[in-house]
Amino acid sequence: MAMHAPETPALSRAVSRSEQDQRYARVLLVELLAHQFCFPVQWIETQNLILGSRRTERLVEIGPSNTLATMAKRTIDLKYRSKDMAQNVSRQLLSFNSDVDKISYEEQPVPTPTKSQPVPTPTKSQQPVAETTAKQPQNSIPIPGHGLVTAIVAHSSSEIEDVPVSAQDVVTTIVAASLKKPLEDLQMSKSIKALSGGRSTLQNEIIGDLAAEFGSMPDGAEDLPLEILCNTLQSTFTGALGKKSSALVDKLISSKSPGTFQITAIRKYLQTRWGMGPGRQNAILLWAVTVQPDFRLKNEDEAQIFLDSVVQVYISKTGIKLPLGEASANTGGSTAGMVDPKALEFLETKQKSLFQQQLQIYANELGVDLQANDATVASLKDRIAELEKQVDLWNSEHGEVYASGIKPLFSPLKARIFDSWWNWATQDLLLFISRLKEGSIIHGDDDFRDFRTGLLNRSHSGLTQVMQFLLTQAQSSLLRQILQQLILDCESATKKAPSILRDPVSMAPMTVIDANGKVTYKEKLRSEGGSMHSNSGFNLRLGRKACGCWQYDEVISQSYNKMLQNASTHGFSFAHKTVLLTGAGQGSIGAEILRCLLRAGAYVIVTTSSYSSKITRYYQELYAHFGARGSQLVLVPFNQASQKDVEAVVTYIYDRNGLSQDLDFVLPFAAIGEAGRELDNIDSKSELAHRLMLTNTLRLLGAIKKKKVALRNATRPAHVILPMSPNHGVFGNDGLYSESKLGLESLFEKWHSENWGDHLAICGAIIGWTRGTGLMSGNDIISEEVEKLGVRTFSQREMAFNILGLMSPSILPLSMVEPLVADLSGGMSSLARLKETTDRIRQSINQTSEERRAIAKEADLQKHAAGTTEAAEKLANLEFPFPSIPDYERQIRPLSRELGGMVDLDRVVVVVGFAEIGPYGNSRTRWQVEADGRLSREGCVEMAWLMGLIKSHSGIIDGEPFAGWVDKATGNPISDQGIKTKYEEHMMKYSGIRHMEPKGVGIDWDSKELLQEIEVQRDHDPFETSEQAAQDLKRAHGDKVVITQIPDTSIYMVVVKKGARILVPKVASSPNTVGGQIPKGWNPRAYGVPEDIINQVDPATLYVLVSAAEALQSAGILDPYELYEYIHISDFGNCVGSGLGGATSYRSIFRDRFEDKPVANDVLAESFINSPSAWVNMLLISSAGPNKTPVGACATAIESLDTGYDLITSGKAKICLVGGYDDLIRETNNEFSNIKATINPAEDMARGRDPKEMSRPATSTRKGFVESEGAGLELITSATLALEMGLPIYGVIALTQTASDKTGRSLPAPGQGILGAAAQTKGKFDSRLLDMKYRKRNVEMRRAQISEIKESQLAYLEEEELNAFGCKDTTVHVEYRAQRVKEIERDAERELKEALNLYGNHFWKHDTRISPIRGALAVWNLTVDDLDVISFHGTSTKANERNECGVIQQQLAHLGRTKGNVVPGVFQKYLTGHPKGAAGAWMLNGCLQIMEQGLIPGNRNADNIEDHLKKFDYLVFPNKSIRTPEIKAFSVTSFGFGQKGAQVIGVHPKYLYATLEESVFRDYEAKVQIRHKKASRKFHEGLANNSVFVAKDSPPYTPSQESNFLLDPDARLPKST
Repeated sequence: MAMHAPETPALSRAVSRSEQDQRYARVLLVELLAHQFCFPVQWIETQNLILGSRRTERLVEIGPSNTLATMAKRTIDLKYRSKDMAQNVSRQLLSFNSDVDKISYEEQPVPTPTKSQPVPTPTKSQQPVAETTAKQPQNSIPIPGHGLVTAIVAHSSSEIEDVPVSAQDVVTTIVAASLKKPLEDLQMSKSIKALSGGRSTLQNEIIGDLAAEFGSMPDGAEDLPLEILCNTLQSTFTGALGKKSSALVDKLISSKSPGTFQITAIRKYLQTRWGMGPGRQNAILLWAVTVQPDFRLKNEDEAQIFLDSVVQVYISKTGIKLPLGEASANTGGSTAGMVDPKALEFLETKQKSLFQQQLQIYANELGVDLQANDATVASLKDRIAELEKQVDLWNSEHGEVYASGIKPLFSPLKARIFDSWWNWATQDLLLFISRLKEGSIIHGDDDFRDFRTGLLNRSHSGLTQVMQFLLTQAQSSLLRQILQQLILDCESATKKAPSILRDPVSMAPMTVIDANGKVTYKEKLRSEGGSMHSNSGFNLRLGRKACGCWQYDEVISQSYNKMLQNASTHGFSFAHKTVLLTGAGQGSIGAEILRCLLRAGAYVIVTTSSYSSKITRYYQELYAHFGARGSQLVLVPFNQASQKDVEAVVTYIYDRNGLSQDLDFVLPFAAIGEAGRELDNIDSKSELAHRLMLTNTLRLLGAIKKKKVALRNATRPAHVILPMSPNHGVFGNDGLYSESKLGLESLFEKWHSENWGDHLAICGAIIGWTRGTGLMSGNDIISEEVEKLGVRTFSQREMAFNILGLMSPSILPLSMVEPLVADLSGGMSSLARLKETTDRIRQSINQTSEERRAIAKEADLQKHAAGTTEAAEKLANLEFPFPSIPDYERQIRPLSRELGGMVDLDRVVVVVGFAEIGPYGNSRTRWQVEADGRLSREGCVEMAWLMGLIKSHSGIIDGEPFAGWVDKATGNPISDQGIKTKYEEHMMKYSGIRHMEPKGVGIDWDSKELLQEIEVQRDHDPFETSEQAAQDLKRAHGDKVVITQIPDTSIYMVVVKKGARILVPKVASSPNTVGGQIPKGWNPRAYGVPEDIINQVDPATLYVLVSAAEALQSAGILDPYELYEYIHISDFGNCVGSGLGGATSYRSIFRDRFEDKPVANDVLAESFINSPSAWVNMLLISSAGPNKTPVGACATAIESLDTGYDLITSGKAKICLVGGYDDLIRETNNEFSNIKATINPAEDMARGRDPKEMSRPATSTRKGFVESEGAGLELITSATLALEMGLPIYGVIALTQTASDKTGRSLPAPGQGILGAAAQTKGKFDSRLLDMKYRKRNVEMRRAQISEIKESQLAYLEEEELNAFGCKDTTVHVEYRAQRVKEIERDAERELKEALNLYGNHFWKHDTRISPIRGALAVWNLTVDDLDVISFHGTSTKANERNECGVIQQQLAHLGRTKGNVVPGVFQKYLTGHPKGAAGAWMLNGCLQIMEQGLIPGNRNADNIEDHLKKFDYLVFPNKSIRTPEIKAFSVTSFGFGQKGAQVIGVHPKYLYATLEESVFRDYEAKVQIRHKKASRKFHEGLANNSVFVAKDSPPYTPSQESNFLLDPDARLPKST
């Protein structure tokens, strides 16, 4: 018979409550499912609620599959993964279908004791440890050891045997804290020296801390394994926390624990909850030091959770057992008492009532009426309800489209003014010549005529001067002929106003259906040879409205048609005319009219309702190509459906604070398509279109009339071209379009009946079938068949010219007398049942297309059946570029006749490698965007790799072997094209100049942290702190702070008294939200930089380390120690510098220290400007050569190059690493803003500028530079070393020069000191030294003299031996002779080098008639006319561009550059922003790439060049890339705060090759090819294996060899095979 426990009332209530809960759960589940079935699924909103605002950690799906859990996982991966990681949130997604074991909780049956079977009481040793599933708490507190299966149940009564803290606990905590590692990562078998990784400052810091803790340390403590060190210290250890460990614990509590839960409360909690004595408390607190959170815990609950987690780890590691006494029983061994819900509700109600009574008493005492606002609130609610009804009524009547469509867009701040036609004329000329040379334009084709027309309309004296110079350089007879004729035509055109000629050629529509069924619309020459009227049967007619209908006048119609025909030779000019044009979007008739107006010299105000960077760029490009001499284009955002915009834009045009213009013509062509709307579904969009095309068109004309009246000028009416239509419903399905057009006809009557006829002249244009427009493009394919029915269709250009004819001087007087109408319909209105006809034509075309598509598909199937396969997807050809080697016979031999043997190669400096880390990644990816405006497939692959989006994989995926790229987030394979498709938009968004992402932990860039001093108004509540902190507070505040020691503890209570002054953080707004950051996701780990280095060094150092590794790689140097096979270790110089140094480290020193945040003790070392170059030497090159660290602000990189150049030419080094770096941090960014040097992003955004448009050097609207960050380096060597090793030569550094400036008071002010690089005296005759033949003749004479002296010395050698030894000891004589022969040969070689230097490398020095620039070029037989490109510092500040362009203009003029020989300017910072120290290096890298590619990249942000720069006629400012056959030489200028000016002249390597003997060149060529193959292989291995950066562990010699290597100048490593 089964025995049951007696049922108690409490048990009955518990069972009843359980059953009730089950019923509620069942009802709730059914209701939720019913709701799910009956209502639309809103899973996205549901997920946002569950995962976002509620931050659920455990989600269980009940159903037959894992659908919702899978969707939730994807959502977490996409939206919440990074946030969860930052907040340490762990989520669990379970499904009832597959995770029953994890969802269900099975209660273990507890046997009920019987009389004969008593329950045994466990002994102390037998007490079990309760096991539960460890779960991370919801409040995101990091739990050390999270994931442990065993969670320890706390107890509160029985204490654990206490033990004092051990020396090992203290030592490991101090070491781990210094290394910033968890205790688990410490290897006790390693010494402090080994754990420090060779960092002596860190090692000394740890030993010093241990000495402070223990009083003294054994000798050689840094070399002892930790285990032995701890045992040694334990013998004398007292078991109490010392100075350092106490400080660490105090720091933990003061910075991370809430103010109400300090050391006393913490120790009490550990004692009462866990039974831990003082000794174990110390150990637990030490553990906590090494796993402390990154943020202050919010409250006591969070702090207790954190402590509990540390205790659990401590218990697990020490293996102690917790007794399960009363606490265990109390926590889970008995049933808790039940509280009656009604009683609880009664108590809560009573408590609220008491609170209400207290509030009323206080209110009565204060005289406050608590019900005073009730009436006001009720009234407001009624008013809100009334307004809501009105809004609802308005929306229901007008609809959402109408409501949103009438919103105003106009802002005068967003107006873009384009007027730099003079610059675009020169750019187009250079593009024209370039494309003629490469064959992309053929003489006489459409592009040729287009360019020619544009040049004629923009001709001016400066342009013809450029043509005359180009004529002298032209090599083909055809090009000379073209230029000769163009010069004559331009000289003639300069004397006339710009005009637009009618194209005599007329094109007809043609529809082609290919074999695959593809329908293509084309155009062909009309069969009548281009005549518009030969066989069409329709003339363009002019007339007037009379008796309610149009009456066409034959006389004026013939005059109009004749005028159009004559326009092919005479054209129209709109110079000095002001035109308002709306509805000129891309592909519209208005856009074609705009082109013609600009080409005819008009001042055009054009509006757009789609204002964006894409749209503004479209109009800028349109102006740049079509804007004629004197023309201007003003682009404004405008919504013609908005009455407010209509009034505002007219006011802006006429007011003095606006454009101050008076309109001559108005073309209100704006329209909205209404396709698909019949009579029974006229909707809000139709109403909006009607408002825009009719109502507000009338308002626009009325507003213009008002301004005309205000001007009191009745003799200059605005001529209005009304866009009318023959479509009066014949097409159908177009809403209110016809009604809108018909409504405009009322103006023809109102002109007579109303009083505005003196101010507005009306001409209606009935616009016919126009192909290619937004409204008609869908009908282009049926145009050919429609014309067969007798309707004439028009191209956009034809229709635009027909409309412009109505604005010609011969027609204008007619419209001033009475409104005119022009029938430009081509007979469209005469075609009966137009819609049925067009539908039938379209159906026929579609049927033919479908038939051919089906036939083609069947043919494809047959091909597949026969085994024919499609071509595989094209892979990215990820190349590692080396500079191309010129063809010797064609490119070098002609130069070698004069240059051969004319330089000392030891004193020639060449660039053999370069690299950078910047906003667009590395130099290769930056160049693609700079040159082409986008990334290629290869560029996307490399960019995705460096942004951490993909990684290389070789192994098994889904059971199949795979080698290639995989998505880093998912691990799934991804194709090369897939990378471009998936990531290109992301990569462009998060690279370059953009809204900056926060760096590390802190506030966003739109805020800046400051401190506010406040005075305490009352005594503050006491708080606990350590003795040291208490004494420090007392020292700071004196009698305003009272400190009291808590008895029997080392803890103090502190009270801040009234009157104390404290600093409180505050956050101010900051406009500096835009900058050029390193691409998001860039990580030095991907390159192979060791983790310990990443954790130790400043972020800027990482930029330098990676750039240095890539610079060596670009030189084909796979192992830096290879260099020491050719040079001595003291011949490698390091000259990398910076403007600011380790800015992040400076912030740690000055800010984090001040805020008492954890900072590495050796942070000072990382802040030094020379530290990155030191790390490069320690980790990569191990040199003992010159180490110079230039600091030149924004000119640092070029100053560094100048330093390295001097080292090599003076013989102090044979190879140097040069360049600069700088970081971007909030503090310096704010300071640049304070001196008004940088752009104000908020203001620029208000002007409609995107972040990528904000750096726009040389433009009329530039407002300051955009700061960026990164590093740029070059590897330079002597030409001798480069040739010997077979290193690639990217360019020759012909000259470097730096300069300061005049007396002044402004450090940032740009100066003109660098003009000295062109300083020379002018005499009647030039120095003969500039003549290469003269210099070569002198070199040959010196070479003969040296040879003669050498032979003489050798001949005298026997006599010299006899005089020296007086005997004939053969052995002695042989040794002496060999030594003397070597000395004589060395003397001869040295004298020859001096001769080459005298007449070659530095012939121009000390001759004031030859400037440094002129002399440096002349060394290579070049002149100032051979400078083919200039890279400007171009910061986008007003002062810099004006100063810098002026400097270059003066240099070129002073040096005698030929007039008309314009040089394109490169302004790289439009793309990269201004990186300060790295700026010059990036510019130099770009010039080397320009020289290699023969492509000069344009400044794509140059929308309008400042008029002030027009006077610099040697310069052109392109915004498009220009292809050029070759770049002989380039100039780079750089300027920096603190009177820093610098300039570099670079020369193409072929001029160096021309100085070599052919055999030497051929040998070098072979070496470079071998090196290139190895470098390419290494490049791909580096991407695949993350081994671009390989840190060295030891120098290239053993310790025993070190002295010999340093002291022996001939010491070399053995040559590798």
